[in-house]
Amino acid sequence: MEALMNQRDLMEFMKISRATLWRMQKKADFPKPVMLMNGAKRWRREEINLWLDAKKQTTSGEASVA
Repeated sequence: MEALMNQRDLMEFMKISRATLWRMQKKADFPKPVMLMNGAKRWRREEINLWLDAKKQTTSGEASVA
């Protein structure tokens, strides 16, 4: 089963505040949440990990090869 995180889980996982999460969501490259049938937002843990890995590579100066 796919690992999904709600907003609180995501903030704890990334060690960020609600305001920081809000700012990150405004950027085009931040993973979009999945909307559940009840209207709740959930983020895929795998997508967040991939996004974080890409950010680490960018900040360390490594070039990604496609």
